[in-house]
Amino acid sequence: MRIVRTDSKTVAVGPLDLFYCEFLHQIGTAADPADSDDARERLFPSPSNGKNPDLDKDWIEFVEPELTDWFRSCLQVVERDLKDFPGDTPKDAGYTLHIPFDHLEAWIHALNQARITLGAKHNFTDADMSGEIPLQGQDRSIALFQEHFYGVLIECFVRILDEK
Repeated sequence: MRIVRTDSKTVAVGPLDLFYCEFLHQIGTAADPADSDDARERLFPSPSNGKNPDLDKDWIEFVEPELTDWFRSCLQVVERDLKDFPGDTPKDAGYTLHIPFDHLEAWIHALNQARITLGAKHNFTDADMSGEIPLQGQDRSIALFQEHFYGVLIECFVRILDEK
């Protein structure tokens, strides 16, 4: 897989097999904290850690709704970019996703939200993040691999943005 800026307006990610294509389509699902209090706490941390109830209340009332809208808008950009992907490219050639350069920041934020949520839902530790991906516990292992894949994409997208 290569991630390159193909011209002033486009970044290409590929070739990707269907496994990675599915990970891309799961960004929205992975980013959704759903009923996970741990994920919500990671995405919307208390500014005072409970020491200033008035500040925490204002945060919940004024900041969280705006953050939620911002997260949603980033995820909508990603969803639109993935609308017809992977398409009908021959399987042996792999699939290439073309992302508008102007959308990279939204992708970074959506991927970061997905990583934070996956980490909280699966209680990934520093040891999990820096060690080998275990083969046992298939759901957790796949989520850890997915989290690492999203991290690689973020790193590459940040580097491309830095090259402006």
